[in-house]
Amino acid sequence: MITLKAVAAFVDGFPWCATKGPGRPPRGKNPPNHAERELITDPQPDPWRSSGTRGPQPEPWRVSELEATFWESLHLYQIGQSLTVSGFDKLGSEVMIRAESLYDEGGCGNEPMGLMYFLLYHRPPNPQPSYLNTIDTTATVMKMGKTTGGQLGQQLVDGGHATIRATLNAG
Repeated sequence: MITLKAVAAFVDGFPWCATKGPGRPPRGKNPPNHAERELITDPQPDPWRSSGTRGPQPEPWRVSELEATFWESLHLYQIGQSLTVSGFDKLGSEVMIRAESLYDEGGCGNEPMGLMYFLLYHRPPNPQPSYLNTIDTTATVMKMGKTTGGQLGQQLVDGGHATIRATLNAG
């Protein structure tokens, strides 16, 4: 099982995820694409399909749903990490717990590694949902409020706490 913490550490360590390298590979020397090979030769049977069913593997609608959940939980986890680093430990851990539950409910941890690599290296991230933009912007405002200090800074921090908690509870 792939944990969200491991995926976030992997993405943070390799900034070229979700992009292809510049240029084209030299002619006649195509590097093997291990992620796509694992997608095609996945030894795990798919419980949703019988063995005689035809159609693309993996199923496009299943991949797109998994992809949306994957990127959403990854972005939410990274926001939680940045809040924790900025000194908002309790709120950051709440956001990371929510991201992990979203990741687990979406079934991302049970998918084969090849599919996860495919999503990381070959597909750009999906556009963020509006609630995630709200949380991201509010986290930035909270960091600014902490840096500003004083009464205004405290008001920004308090408002940010309330906004993030309300947004998480609404979703």
